[in-house]
Amino acid sequence: VDVPSLKAIGASMFRFTDEWYAIKNFNCDMRVLLVQETEEMKKDGGNACYDRPPYPSTWIRKEGKGHVAYTAFGHDNERWKSPLVQSVFSDLIAFVTGKIVLDLTPNFDKVCPQGEILKNK
Repeated sequence: VDVPSLKAIGASMFRFTDEWYAIKNFNCDMRVLLVQETEEMKKDGGNACYDRPPYPSTWIRKEGKGHVAYTAFGHDNERWKSPLVQSVFSDLIAFVTGKIVLDLTPNFDKVCPQGEILKNK
């Protein structure tokens, strides 16, 4: 992991509860930084969108001469209080503004195979 805020947690698993959007049609040239595992999520009723393979929840990519960053973190005030969320946002802002350089080697197909699939459209 080359993102300063994520180096401390490395490849470890951590639990985080937040709202997220069920996106599809990803650009496969992205560098996935965090993967959301959906295996243990409730998948019935209105939660059918969680019935999907591991999902890219934080990623970066190049767009023309600029950079794009996305994270699913931060949908309510409680999440914004998290030092991890604050650090991730800080690093992503530094990346898109050119203050830090991050590895942009695409890894979507490797870390989120079939991540674009929404089983219940």
